[in-house]
Amino acid sequence: MFSGDSELWANSGDASDLYTLCQNLGEVEATRRLTNHRDTWFTEDDFVTMVAEGVNHIRLPMGYWDMI
Repeated sequence: MFSGDSELWANSGDASDLYTLCQNLGEVEATRRLTNHRDTWFTEDDFVTMVAEGVNHIRLPMGYWDMI
């Protein structure tokens, strides 16, 4: 998720967290990248694969800031 070669972090200067990423990219570009990341990083197909492999529960680590 935090790979330096991902589109999310590309050309984002010294960003090492979501706050500085947004500061460095500006509202429009940060929103575009974060929306794309959230829509594509983990999809329904991943859940289908996990069920097929016998996974019956997962933990979703999320910060409170992701809930607004």
